Amino acid sequence: MDTDPIIASIRSAVRAIGPHFNPEVLRQTRDIYRPHSAATDASITVQRDIEYGPHARHRLDLYRSGSGRRPVLVFVHGGGFVGGSKDEDGTFHRNVGEYFARHGFLAIVPNYRLAPADPWPAGAQDVDRVLQWVRDQSDAINAIPGAIHLIGQSAGASHVASWLFDPTLQATQRPTVVAVVLMAGFYKAQAPLVPPIRSYFGADESKYVERSPISHVVGQHPRLLLTVGVVRPNRTRRVDADTVEAAGRESVLGQRQHRERLRVLRRELTVVHVQNDQVGAVLRVERRSEEHTSELQSPYV
Repeated sequence: MDTDPIIASIRSAVRAIGPHFNPEVLRQTRDIYRPHSAATDASITVQRDIEYGPHARHRLDLYRSGSGRRPVLVFVHGGGFVGGSKDEDGTFHRNVGEYFARHGFLAIVPNYRLAPADPWPAGAQDVDRVLQWVRDQSDAINAIPGAIHLIGQSAGASHVASWLFDPTLQATQRPTVVAVVLMAGFYKAQAPLVPPIRSYFGADESKYVERSPISHVVGQHPRLLLTVGVVRPNRTRRVDADTVEAAGRESVLGQRQHRERLRVLRRELTVVHVQNDQVGAVLRVERRSEEHTSELQSPYV
């Protein structure tokens, strides 16, 4: 039960929308959270539209507070594979960058190429390009080498998951990423796909399995935080469970069967339920290895 009246009102408003997602739901969700977003922080320095590649979408914003070397946090936004921007409406992704900068990170929020002009695997390739840029520019941006943290949300989570797990996208020597967060992502392409998603994964249904991040998930990975929506379309729930199972598979070696609750017995995987597919005000964290539940205030509002 929520004791904070603001959190209680947010929960109620989100649940009133129901398990739906479309442009109108997105607008309504942002209207719920916008009044609670932090004002621009004058103590934070922002470098905007830094080029990390040749395409017009190869631009990133860099947020910093204070001096000295910092660990890096890269946030890859969503947008249904065909939209989205690091600038968005001037509130949400700016708020993400400023929050992590205030908490000691060098925060980076990039754009990436979009479908239909740039289909699979352009998004994952651009995640790699951003990380290569961070590694190559670590001295120039005063970053701590080998201390990169990576967050992907929605379509951004799909791109991050592909970068993390798909062996066909691992040809180059990769930068060291110490922790990954996948937030309400799309991990399994399965016909029929809605037009925006089909424009990224392609019309050839025979390629959907090999292009789906879930097909390549293994238990050996950086520390991984997977978030799933409590109020979300029913079609995503089975894929969420499959992703948890796949990512935790090697964590339960020695067990004869996976339990229905898909317990993950090692700390490398934490499951987080958020209030819907947008970033919520309260995260309920279930650490399966410790069998307890706690609540955290989200940094994004």
